[in-house]
Amino acid sequence: MSNQVEYPAVHTKNLLFVNFAPPIRPQTAFRAAISAAYRLPETECVPQLAADARLDTETRAAASATARNLISALRSKARGSVVEELVREYSLTSHEGVALMCLA
Repeated sequence: MSNQVEYPAVHTKNLLFVNFAPPIRPQTAFRAAISAAYRLPETECVPQLAADARLDTETRAAASATARNLISALRSKARGSVVEELVREYSLTSHEGVALMCLA
C-alpha cells in the first residue's frame, strides 16, 4: 500500500510536490477570524479596532503610573562624562566607535 496521494491526470502537473507538503489542518477560530478580515477596507475594520484598543480608566491609570515611574528612574540615573556617553553610544565593536577612538 502506497502513502502517495493519487490525483487525476489533469492536476498531476500542478501537484508534483504535494506528497512532500504537510497536511493542511482545519482552521482554528482565530485563524478563521484572520482569514475573514484579510484585506478588509480600513473604513470597515479601523473603527472596531480603535474601540477594542481603548483602555478602561483603571488600566489607563496603571499604565500611566508605570510610564511615569520608568521615566523618573531613567532620568534619575547618574550620568557619566561625555567620553563615557560616547563610548556607551558608539561601541568599539562598531566602525563608528573605532573611528571616534582614532580621532581621540
